[in-house]
Amino acid sequence: MKHIDRNNPFGAIPKGAVWEALKQLGGSEMHLDYGGYDGEALRQFKLTGLIDSGVAFDLNSQIVKENQQRMPDRTHLELIKKGEKLPLEDGSVSSVSAIGVIEHIADQGAILSEFCRVLRKGGILIVAVPGKHLFSFMDMGNWKFVFPRSHKIVYSFVYSSESYRMRYVDCADGMFGDIETEKMWHQHFSKRVMTELLGGNGFTVVSCDGLGFFQRIISNIMFFMPRPIKRVCSKLHQLDARYFSQTELCFVAKKI
Repeated sequence: MKHIDRNNPFGAIPKGAVWEALKQLGGSEMHLDYGGYDGEALRQFKLTGLIDSGVAFDLNSQIVKENQQRMPDRTHLELIKKGEKLPLEDGSVSSVSAIGVIEHIADQGAILSEFCRVLRKGGILIVAVPGKHLFSFMDMGNWKFVFPRSHKIVYSFVYSSESYRMRYVDCADGMFGDIETEKMWHQHFSKRVMTELLGGNGFTVVSCDGLGFFQRIISNIMFFMPRPIKRVCSKLHQLDARYFSQTELCFVAKKI
């Protein structure tokens, strides 16, 4: 993704790609951010003038509770339960974003159909997903499945044993970490597969852009390196994101 606006609050990451897509569309009157976690994406969309109003939904009850009061005027962060229909009227929003969410959902068709329902005719859906390419196997998001014992030790050390139990044993909110228990894998998408998935659920793809090629390698190195080397890797990460377009994909699709 070669062009990153200097006013982009996120830079060359998936949230930044979605910000750029919204800006190119001329903003949005009413925006829905699904899987909004702590509401930061929606906050910045509002604070930078890209949206007039909006709502973010997330499954993580603790994170939602902690961040609901941080939202700007005319924006909201709300809890939604897994499998629950969006508490919005048909055709009530002008745009939807799903940033790093679709790959975690078991019934992807159901949530895309919900997006289609709440969008007005001609409304825009912006989806950011991991791209399927040469280094997809290095995705750290799947380490918990490939190396479960090592993941447990590291996660418990960094956070706590109680936090590990809540997220990966009790599976709070029906999630194994950030992935639905029925999914249990961080899926990667080719352009063809995502285009077909969107097309089968009421959308036509308008454009597709991407970020990076070596980002899986760089991220894995950064995880183990001391802070000075992390700073160097971070600059490489940004350069890689600007000049290549395969690690993360950003689709802009219109409701048919």
